[in-house]
Amino acid sequence: MQLHDEAGRAVVLGKELGRGGEGSVFESSSLGRDSVAKVYHAALPEDKQDKLRAMARIGSTYLHQISAWPTKVLTQAGGVVAGFVMAKIEGFEPIHNLSSPASRKQIFPSVDYAFLVHVARNVAAAFDAVHAHGHVVGDVNENNFLVGRNGTVKLIDCDSFQIVEGSRRYSCDVGVKLFTPPELQNVSSLRGKERTRNHDNFGLAVLIFQLLLLGRHPYSGVPLGGNDLPLEEAIAVYRFAYGPDRKQRQVDTPPDAINLSFFAPEIGRAFQRAFTEEGVSSGRPGASEWIKFLDGLRGSLRTCAQALNHKYPSHLAQCPWCERERAGRPAFLSQSAGGTGNGSTSTGDLGTIWARIQSLAGLPQLPVYTAPQHVVTGQLQQVGKNARLLYRLKISAVSVGAFLTTLNQPALWFISLIVGGAIIAVLKHPVGGRLVTLSGAAIAAKKVFDSELEEYNKLIEDPRITELYGRLVAAKARIDGLPAEYQRGMQDLHVRVRERQLEVFLDRFLISDADIDGIGPARVTALASFNIETARDVSYHSVMSVQGFGDALAGRLVSWRQRVEKRFVFDASRGVPQQDVNALNARLANERMQLERALRDGLIQLQQLHAAAVGVRGTVKLRLDTASLALAQAEADLAALKRI
Repeated sequence: MQLHDEAGRAVVLGKELGRGGEGSVFESSSLGRDSVAKVYHAALPEDKQDKLRAMARIGSTYLHQISAWPTKVLTQAGGVVAGFVMAKIEGFEPIHNLSSPASRKQIFPSVDYAFLVHVARNVAAAFDAVHAHGHVVGDVNENNFLVGRNGTVKLIDCDSFQIVEGSRRYSCDVGVKLFTPPELQNVSSLRGKERTRNHDNFGLAVLIFQLLLLGRHPYSGVPLGGNDLPLEEAIAVYRFAYGPDRKQRQVDTPPDAINLSFFAPEIGRAFQRAFTEEGVSSGRPGASEWIKFLDGLRGSLRTCAQALNHKYPSHLAQCPWCERERAGRPAFLSQSAGGTGNGSTSTGDLGTIWARIQSLAGLPQLPVYTAPQHVVTGQLQQVGKNARLLYRLKISAVSVGAFLTTLNQPALWFISLIVGGAIIAVLKHPVGGRLVTLSGAAIAAKKVFDSELEEYNKLIEDPRITELYGRLVAAKARIDGLPAEYQRGMQDLHVRVRERQLEVFLDRFLISDADIDGIGPARVTALASFNIETARDVSYHSVMSVQGFGDALAGRLVSWRQRVEKRFVFDASRGVPQQDVNALNARLANERMQLERALRDGLIQLQQLHAAAVGVRGTVKLRLDTASLALAQAEADLAALKRI
């Protein structure tokens, strides 16, 4: 085929770099190192030729930077457009190799969650640029967005976009069901159908969702009530599997999936708008909104103190990746460099910390309370001399009267005795009322003293210190047991060498790359939403739990796994994979860091509790001394009054 550029110069095709359904991409010495040629397999209709000429005319510098946008058309004899020139894109991977955990382990092994947020933000920025120029992506899918090692994003297959030049619109006639909004799912043909930014916003939200939720599709969930639907039909009826109203939509979130509470409320709300009827009536979040949300998310990420490759939103109280690992659930794992160790590496002077904890574990012995030697003087009540003299005279008069009556009338001695006693009883002692008051005061003072003494005697120990020390003892025992656990872990790895080699082997075979009858892109995505991406993940039971899968499809997948497994050859000389040793070291090192932090934090708490307990002892001792003094004073006052 003889091709020419727009200036009429011949373009000689070189090495074929890739082949698709519509055309192939070639190197060409005529175009230079930074450009390639896309040549179509079949003759193009007139409107497609016009579209490519228009794209070559209106392409901006920025569109050329972020995409494989046509820079010039290539023609055959007679000026018929047969292809176009575009920028050469090297070192980039389809975005699903990043959002898919299985592919990410192989292709992007060292990236963390912040990188995924960064890429999601760049995807939104790419949409924003296309929309700013008046165009619509239309054919949104995970193969048209490529990701570089630095997180930059490039768009390819731009010739399928919906393009506007002046008053003319060139349609996007194709689409991938998994990224097509519900309102277009049942359209018989997309040819000539006008696509809108709101349609694009659905596909954008799906791409972002899959990046942030580690390969899950928003409509792939667990059907409730036996109401199972293929993924495309679930999209058509807005069966969003992660919203607060998901159970009313007859679906639930897949097991072990991140839920929307992982994000700040505005991001959860944005996904709700994008994937429900609200997105049609009121509009889905646009690219510029997502840029703002994702910038906020990336700025809020904090680094886990136990695992530096764990990044998570700051509104969460604890690292969710650590929690998932402890629960044995799939977590966000990136392969960070792992040292060789035995679980005994310390992050600080543990011996000093533990010695200090033990010194604070118990309170000083509580002294038996001995009341101070109080020097008190009874406060004599002021009673008038005349009152005391009159009272004594009355008593004397009654006594004398009774005596004289008995002398004069001996037979009446008993009566005179009774009458005299009654008269004396009626006579009011001048301090009798005060005696009752002081007796009551002395009793009350004794009750207060006894209560304070009881409170003081309870301060032998502090239950909070006892409980905290028990937890710290358990943490210290766990640290001391880590070397032995390392040895047990290594022994287990040696026992499981063949099993682990098989697992690593099976993990290399992606379902998305396999040719399995009935397993197309929609079903591959559904499987991925249930953490089934490689031959290793396949089992009859796991596949049967996935939306849209029955006995026949599960059987085909299991048969495929069995065929792959037959190709495995065990190599005893390889020994334990270093990545497994690194993983064991990393797990024990992370646990040790967490335990040592618990000891350091516990020491601080113990110091505070110890100081507080000693302070309480001093306070209660002062109150007891005060009560003792009050009792001594009350008893002295009563004694002094009795002497009157």
